[in-house]
Amino acid sequence: MSFLFDLLLQSFWPELVNILIAISILIVIATYFADKIPFPQFSENARVVRLLSMIVFVFAIYCKGYIASSNDWQQKVAEYEKQIALNEKLSEHKNVEIQEKIVEKIKVVKDTQYVIQEKIVEVEKIIDAECKVPQEAIDLHNAAVKNINPNE
Repeated sequence: MSFLFDLLLQSFWPELVNILIAISILIVIATYFADKIPFPQFSENARVVRLLSMIVFVFAIYCKGYIASSNDWQQKVAEYEKQIALNEKLSEHKNVEIQEKIVEKIKVVKDTQYVIQEKIVEVEKIIDAECKVPQEAIDLHNAAVKNINPNE
């Protein structure tokens, strides 16, 4: 239903509004001249017709403003739709970049965990031999907590 109304507004409604404005102005002018005719029937009817013509004129001006406002909003909507389409294309590219960074960070974390696990095996032998916690074990534990590679 809205589509049909918009189609009517875009097709012939603006021309109809302009015609209504022109006709109502012409009728108001004509009724002022009809008022000068000495027949009382014309002067009484001229006032009613003039009033109706002014009402039609006000309505037509209102419709003209509505059409102009509607066209402005439609242009803004079209502009924003283009901007959204452009942003969606850019976001696809950025999403790929972000996913690559995440995969790389996960790989670094996994590599660090693997190196720390190997070091634990080496330090375990030292701990079992002396029954003391050596500084290397403490450093290894701190590196694991901070998620840094102990070889660096």
